[in-house]
Amino acid sequence: MFSIADLAYLVRDILAPEKPVRVLGQPAPGAVRNRYVPDISKARHGLGLEVTIPLATAIQRTGDALRKRADTSS
Repeated sequence: MFSIADLAYLVRDILAPEKPVRVLGQPAPGAVRNRYVPDISKARHGLGLEVTIPLATAIQRTGDALRKRADTSS
């Protein structure tokens, strides 16, 4: 499971390796962390959704699409 910081570093590594990542908040020692893990079982069973794209690929495709969109709106 990824932390928000882990995800931030992964996005940076894929889309902008030269950029720094700043993690502004740190959990207090001994703090109880709330974790939410999305459940896609209804979509999987009801709609036949099957997640087959690795996270790194999804990040890259999203970055490419956003760059393309920004280029066409300029």
